[in-house]
Amino acid sequence: MKVNVIGGGPGGLYASILLKKANPDWEITVYERDPAENTYGWGIVFSVSTLGALREADYESTSVSPTSSRAGTPSTSTTAASTSGVVATDSPD
Repeated sequence: MKVNVIGGGPGGLYASILLKKANPDWEITVYERDPAENTYGWGIVFSVSTLGALREADYESTSVSPTSSRAGTPSTSTTAASTSGVVATDSPD
């Protein structure tokens, strides 16, 4: 199965990681419209129960320090995605 995820933000990256974890044979590509050198900050606050659910779904990804997650930029999130077999790329013009 080929899956294209539009958007390299926190939702797109995390969904891609979980999809690849559940389906290792799937080809998952994340498309991001912004070039690698454009970074934007974002923050998310989770309740204790939400953090517990995320850890149950994917302990490896939730146990690393959060950083910028723009496609093509070396970061904890994109590193976790690439080690999971997810390809992150800038979208074509």
